[in-house]
Amino acid sequence: MLVITYMDWFGKPEEWEKWKKARKEACAEVEGAKHLGTYISHQARYHYAFIEDWDSYDRQREIGAKLQEKVGPRDRNKMTHASVEVFSEV
Repeated sequence: MLVITYMDWFGKPEEWEKWKKARKEACAEVEGAKHLGTYISHQARYHYAFIEDWDSYDRQREIGAKLQEKVGPRDRNKMTHASVEVFSEV
């Protein structure tokens, strides 16, 4: 399944780089998850999007746990919200 996680980031640029790197590393550590890249949205709605390939919804929980180990809990003042879209191949 193709997964796009859109988010806005209001923290410092160096904190974003740390968070982005941690997301990529977390996917690499989770079997069945592949980080395809971090993209800048051309729509006004979101700042960034992580695009990933997962073999199961379970990967979301596993990636989230790895991220908490690497960067701690999400600071909602820096990443105010995120939206996840999941696409299944037909």
